Amino acid sequence: MSFNMDNKAMKLLRSLLEKKLQELDKQLENSGTEFNTDDFKILLGKHALAEELIHEVQRVAP
Repeated sequence: MSFNMDNKAMKLLRSLLEKKLQELDKQLENSGTEFNTDDFKILLGKHALAEELIHEVQRVAP
């Protein structure tokens, strides 16, 4: 894979991850209206994973 293709793939992956993180942020805000401990823990785990992946992509991307 060429550098140009790698860069495009990283940009796409980064934008998808950022979009997912925004969706998770909205879900997290809405979870306060109906508090369910298990759902909240799952949502926090997904949120943490999305943030970790975005930081990893940012570290690797030029």
